[in-house]
Amino acid sequence: QQLAKLEVELSSQLHIIREGDAQRERDQKEIEQLTNARDIINAQLVKRNDELAVLREKTKTLQSSLDAGENHYIQRLDDIRILKLEIQKLRNQATDRGQEA
Repeated sequence: QQLAKLEVELSSQLHIIREGDAQRERDQKEIEQLTNARDIINAQLVKRNDELAVLREKTKTLQSSLDAGENHYIQRLDDIRILKLEIQKLRNQATDRGQEA
């Protein structure tokens, strides 16, 4: 009778161990899936950061070109203003000479 009790208890304990092993396997698979997902997301993040760095560098280069172009444009506007003043001065001189004659 005691042997039967021990067999039942052993059977019960083996069942509990099998369930624990099965749960451990499920947990291990889930950990593996989560680790793989993490690695994929990490790789995507690194790629996006690299792309962002390239875009920032391009933006910096384009902004530099834009600033240089704007400075040249302002210089040309100033040149035009000076030339207009010179033209006006020459017209005034021509008018003055015409009136003197």
